[in-house]
Amino acid sequence: MTNDLQVLAATKTRLMIVEDDLAVAKLIKNTAGGLGFEVTHVDDGAKVLAEVTSFTPDVIMLDFVMPGLDAIEILRALANLDCQAHIILMSGMDQRTISSVRKFADEKKLKVAGQLQKPFNLNDLESLLQSLNGKDAKAACASRSGLFDDFGLRMTFEPKFALAEDQQGQDRWFAGLSWSRDDGLVLSHDMLLKLAMEQQSTRGFMAFFLAELTRAIDPWKGKGIQPQLIVQIPPSLLDEESLPEHLAQIFNENTVPSHLVTLEISESVAVPGSRIVNEVLPRLKFKNFGIAIHCDINSESVLGLINDLPVDELVVDMRNYRKGSFAPLMEEEFQYSSLAAMAVKRKLRASAKNVNDSSSLEFVKRCGFSHARGFGLRPPVPAWDFINHFEPRV
Repeated sequence: MTNDLQVLAATKTRLMIVEDDLAVAKLIKNTAGGLGFEVTHVDDGAKVLAEVTSFTPDVIMLDFVMPGLDAIEILRALANLDCQAHIILMSGMDQRTISSVRKFADEKKLKVAGQLQKPFNLNDLESLLQSLNGKDAKAACASRSGLFDDFGLRMTFEPKFALAEDQQGQDRWFAGLSWSRDDGLVLSHDMLLKLAMEQQSTRGFMAFFLAELTRAIDPWKGKGIQPQLIVQIPPSLLDEESLPEHLAQIFNENTVPSHLVTLEISESVAVPGSRIVNEVLPRLKFKNFGIAIHCDINSESVLGLINDLPVDELVVDMRNYRKGSFAPLMEEEFQYSSLAAMAVKRKLRASAKNVNDSSSLEFVKRCGFSHARGFGLRPPVPAWDFINHFEPRV
C-alpha cells in the first residue's frame, strides 16, 4: 500500500514553459512553483517535442516567437502527437495575431485553456494557472465546454460548523470525493467509499483520494491558508502498520500539518484489546492527529468504550433521523441528546454529520451537539474554488 500511495500522493500538475525570454520564464516559474506546480522550461522550439515526450506536461505555456520552431510549427507538431495538455498562448504581438494563432490551435483540436498578451498582469497569470491546478486534464477541459460542468468525479471540502452562539462559524473542513451522475444524483464520499469496500478496492480508492487531496492543497502554499481538515479512514487501512507514518508524511510535507487533521474512523474498529485500539490509534495520536469516531443512533454501546479509546470527538450520523410523528420525535430526541451529553461528559466534541435540512439542524442544536456538517448548513465546496470560500477563524 505505502509505495502506491506515496507515488500517487506526490503527483503534481506539470507545467512546461516554452519561452526564450529568461526573465519572463523565471517570473512564470516562480509563480507556478508557488502554486504547487512541477515546472520545466524550454528555451528552444526545436526541443519542445522531446520535452513533451519525457516530461508529459499537463499544461504548456507557449510563446509565439522562438528559436528553432515557431508557435505554429510547435502547435502542428503537438496536434500530430495528439497532445492532451492544456495550452496557454502568450505573446507581445497584437490581439488579432494572438486570435489567429488560437483559431489555428482550435482547428487542430488542441486544448487551448487561455491566452496572455505581454506584458501580462501577474494576477491574470496566477488566476489562469490556478484554474488549471489540481484538476484532472480531461475534467479541466470539460469545465470550459459548459456541457459537463456539473458532472463526474470531483474533490470537495464540506465545512463543519461550530454551533455554539459564542463561536458560530465554519470550524473545520471534511475532505472528500463526490460523483455527480448524469441523472443529477450526487454520490457522496461515504457512498463512494462503501462501493469501493464492496468491490475490494479500498486501497485504490484511498490512493486516488490522497493523490487528489495533495493536488488540491498544493495551491494553498504561500497564501497563509491552513484550514483544519477531516479525513475519513476506512477500517481495513487502519490495520496497516505503516499508516501513521505515511499519513504524517503526506500532510506534513504539504500545507496542512498533522496537528490540523482529524481522522474520522468507524465505530466498527472499536474492539477492546484489538491491535487497532491498542497500537494504531495511539500511534496516530503520537503523530498529532485528532481522532473522531462516528456512529449512528443505534450505537449507544460505543459510549461504553469511549473511556478506553484515544479519541477526541464523537460524530453521530443523522441519515437515520426520522422526522415523523410527535412520539417518535420525542424518543429520538432523548436518544440523540443522551449521546451528545455523554460525549461532552467525557470531554469529547459532540458532532453530527449529514445534517441535510433545516429541521435536522434545529434538532441537533436542541440535542446539544457542538458541531455539525451537511447540506442543511452549507453544501461542499469544489476543491478548485476552495480558496474563494475559505474564511480563517478570527
